[in-house]
Amino acid sequence: MRRTAIRRSERFVPTLGDRAADRMSGHALDARPQLPVARPAQADLIAAIPDAILSTDEHFCITSWNPAAERTYGWTECEALGRSVGDLLWQDADRERRVLSSFLGEGSWVGETTHCRKDGSTVAIRASVRALLDDDGRFAGVVGICEDITDRKAAEAAREAAEQRFTTVVASLDEGILVIGQDERIQTANESAAHILGTTVDHLEGSTLSGTGLALSVEDRDGNPVPAHRWPGLLALRAGTSTEHMELAVTLRDGRRRWLTVNCQPIGGATGVAAVVSFHDVTDRHLAAEDLAWAATHDRLTGLRNRQHLIERIECSLEQVDAPPVAVLFCDLDRFKEINDSLGHEVGDVALVEVAERLRSAVGPSCTLARHGGDEFVVLCAGGGYDDVVAMAERLIDVVSTPITLHAAGSVHQVVIGASVGIAFGSHGDVSTDLIRDADVAMYAAKKGAGSPIAVFDRAMRERAQRRLSTREDLRHAIETGALQVHYQPICRTSDLTVTGYEALVRWDHPTHGWLAPDDFVPLAEESGLVSALGTWVLQAATSQTAAWRASGRHVYVSVNLSARQLTDPELVATVEAALDVAGLDPSALWLELTESALAEDADAAGEVLHRLRSIGVRVAIDDFGTGYSSLARLANFDVSALKIDRSFVASMTSSGTDGAIVKAVVALAHELGLRVVAEGVERCEQLDVLRSLGCDLAQGFLLGRPTSADDPALAVESGSGTPSVALS
Repeated sequence: MRRTAIRRSERFVPTLGDRAADRMSGHALDARPQLPVARPAQADLIAAIPDAILSTDEHFCITSWNPAAERTYGWTECEALGRSVGDLLWQDADRERRVLSSFLGEGSWVGETTHCRKDGSTVAIRASVRALLDDDGRFAGVVGICEDITDRKAAEAAREAAEQRFTTVVASLDEGILVIGQDERIQTANESAAHILGTTVDHLEGSTLSGTGLALSVEDRDGNPVPAHRWPGLLALRAGTSTEHMELAVTLRDGRRRWLTVNCQPIGGATGVAAVVSFHDVTDRHLAAEDLAWAATHDRLTGLRNRQHLIERIECSLEQVDAPPVAVLFCDLDRFKEINDSLGHEVGDVALVEVAERLRSAVGPSCTLARHGGDEFVVLCAGGGYDDVVAMAERLIDVVSTPITLHAAGSVHQVVIGASVGIAFGSHGDVSTDLIRDADVAMYAAKKGAGSPIAVFDRAMRERAQRRLSTREDLRHAIETGALQVHYQPICRTSDLTVTGYEALVRWDHPTHGWLAPDDFVPLAEESGLVSALGTWVLQAATSQTAAWRASGRHVYVSVNLSARQLTDPELVATVEAALDVAGLDPSALWLELTESALAEDADAAGEVLHRLRSIGVRVAIDDFGTGYSSLARLANFDVSALKIDRSFVASMTSSGTDGAIVKAVVALAHELGLRVVAEGVERCEQLDVLRSLGCDLAQGFLLGRPTSADDPALAVESGSGTPSVALS
């Protein structure tokens, strides 16, 4: 008869003949035939076999049962013989009958099934069953060998579960995994590997590592090409070499460049039977590191080198013993603040980028251009002569001064930005930061000067700069300790020369430089941010002194100057109110003087501050009128009480018909607007006569009284008598 092995998943459809069905239908014990007796040699052989062996008659009643069957099923031979195999072992009797019915036509059956034990548990069986025929060829029963495969099936199930867990874990990893076989083909790849390499798992599996068609090139972190035979996976296979944290740049077929951190471990021994390659995509981290490295030496807005890199380059140049002198050009933009204030910082940034490109085009390849900060740019020239460096400074100024068209916020703006350039030369032994400082000092001199916008540093500039720095620190200390003094200059009525008020003018008796006028240190206070503290100190001193005068019967007011920076101080009004309260002074006795330029910087904000000051009773005067960009029509919008005509007009009004006409017009129109007029710088009697004739209200100047301290006897006489000693023409 032909034997047929049945696969695990195969199912059987019964085709039992009528006679076989009749034989299988009855299982009565009284119908059992005489059991055959095995020969001793056969019995010993069957007893030694480790698998259960049993046989049945044509009614499927058990006729033989070896010791292994007892061990497998738990039934003794006595308990099993004569029993129906279906009742004794079969877990699913209907299925087993269908199986046996189907194999009768074949003569044998091999397959896996599940039987029952005596204790009710189940046992996995691999059975080999063969039909028995009598001498006439009729069906006489079956004989079966049953192997207990319970442990093996459990091990297989555990292995399958472990494999499933492994597959699930590998599939869920963000890390790319490739398992490389000895034939150098990829046996296993997870989805992360396919995603990182820009392909599919199906494409990867079965491909050779170097022939996947994925990578155009592989480079190490220094940019050196890595040949295919040195790739980590192949190296592990061929040399049994493991790799840890190797960083590679892989250029894929689609043009993308990805940075990978690769680990590789051979498996199966030193011969490299297989290898596991794992890798992370660290492109974002690598690009971030590159960006940080770039930002450490570059300015993000303009793309130019930054101050730190500039210093390093200067230091490198100054280390060369026999090298020619180096030059540092410090370029500061003029009027750039106006762009930021009027058009906004976004437009200002666009302008800076354009300026940077222009400067780049004007600087040779042997020079280093850097953004020092804000609107300051520095050029380092190594080996250039004096004339070459000055010529470069001229080029820088030319390219910056060309009008710039800016497209921002849906509008087009054309602006003109100038520049001032300071130059400093250095050689071996000099300090880089000192060289930049010297160029900055020269630039400041060029910006403040009325001549060329280019200045070359000399020792006198350094001495002046050092004096400014020393004076600035001394000023800070003087404000903190109250070492300043306020001097008062009389303001008189032109009609009878009665002293109506005083202008408070701060003076400083410097311990080294002697008496300093405001022009010597107030600009320093502006630059260093000390002007608010200085102004508050003067305000408190002036209001306190005026309150003392008024308490003694002198009905005078005091006029105090405010800077543009004080005008933008949000605490200005509160500071004024506090000074008045502490002094106990009537607000109408305080006049605050502001220049035209201070009002013009932000007219709307200035108008709001003036309105708040007037609301508490303080009066406001416009100082140095005629030197700024205002007009009487514009000033009419400000809540002011008086105009002070600048001393330059007063000085020349008797000799210049134009200046005389201007003074006359200012007096007339101011009166039309209800404003009082104060003339500054009156030093001659004829000037006073003209002012009287024009109807000017008030005047001050050396003719009427010099600034002096409050305890000066002359000031007391003036205040007491009400009339300065002036020889009238």
